[in-house]
Amino acid sequence: MEKIPVKEIMTRNVVFVNPYTGLSELLSLFKKTNYKCFPVVEDDKLIGVVTLEDVLNIFHPHKQVIDKYKRMMAFYYEVEENNVFDMEVTQELFLLVVVQDIMQFDPITITEDEIIEHAYHIIKENNLSLLPVVDKRGKLAGVVSLFDIIFFLLNQRKAN
Repeated sequence: MEKIPVKEIMTRNVVFVNPYTGLSELLSLFKKTNYKCFPVVEDDKLIGVVTLEDVLNIFHPHKQVIDKYKRMMAFYYEVEENNVFDMEVTQELFLLVVVQDIMQFDPITITEDEIIEHAYHIIKENNLSLLPVVDKRGKLAGVVSLFDIIFFLLNQRKAN
C-alpha cells in the first residue's frame, strides 16, 4: 500500500465548538449533525474535544471513580443502575455548564503529513470516533475518522 498522507482524505470543513459554547447549543449541535464528538477550538488552536459521553457524564459525575472501585471489589454491585431518564435536569444546568466544564483537554491528534495507516492505528487503539488533524502550528486543519479511511480504501480498490 502506498503511503497516503492524512491531508488527502481528511474532512476539512469541520464543525467545531469553542470552550464557552453552552450546553444547550452543544446538545443542539449533537442533534443537528448526529456527530458523537466535536473539536474544541480557541484562538484558532485545537485545545480539546467534547464527546456525547462527556455530556452524559454530567448525569453521572463520579461514574469513572465508581467503575474503578467496582472492578476492585468483585462483591460490589449496584441494586439499581443510574438511569439518565430519571435524572433531574435543571434550567441552571443548561445556563451554567459550558463546553470547558466537560471537555477533554489535550486531545490525541495527528499531523496532516502523517500517513493514513498511522491514523487508523491511533483511532483503533484509542477507540476514537474522530481524530483531529493539526498543522505545524497546532491549528485545526481537519478531522479524520474510521469512515474516511474505509471510504478511501474502498474507492481506491474499486478504481483498480
